[in-house]
Amino acid sequence: MLDFFIFNNDKNKNKSIQNKIKKEYKIFKKGYIIYGPPCIGKTYWMNNQKGKKKSWVDGDDFLLDINAINKNIWKNPDINSDNYKLQYMRADYGQFMGKCYGLRIITSNYYKLLPDAIVILDSKLHRKYINKRSTTPKFVKNTLRIKKDLLNMAKKYKIPKFTSVEEAVNYLENK
Repeated sequence: MLDFFIFNNDKNKNKSIQNKIKKEYKIFKKGYIIYGPPCIGKTYWMNNQKGKKKSWVDGDDFLLDINAINKNIWKNPDINSDNYKLQYMRADYGQFMGKCYGLRIITSNYYKLLPDAIVILDSKLHRKYINKRSTTPKFVKNTLRIKKDLLNMAKKYKIPKFTSVEEAVNYLENK
């Protein structure tokens, strides 16, 4: 049995989070992780899943539930700070734990953990989605930095790359 560790000492809260996950999501024999930068349609796709229990977990929600990420650091990243590194190391730990547990996670939060697939939209379409969410220079710069990091990760580690969440999900579910 996997030790389902949550960044919290409250055993009741830990149990309630596990119960919430079991109630809302399907648990598979094999978990997966898909990465994509912000503004590629991850949340839209996940919100449109069919069925009582969802097959794919929103990594943002999961990491907040298990207290792996601090919203203030998440929303105002300083990539050179120790807090940033610690936060995203916890994100890697939490997502790897979720994958081992049998969850299928889609996220843009990572530090060094390698995903099973990466989604990179066409540049024009991605820019359109970015502009719909925010045109602040800080947000755009961070989103494009993540995109560049993921492109490099895909190339360096030969991680399958897709142009939509749907393509990545179909690939992994039919492996």
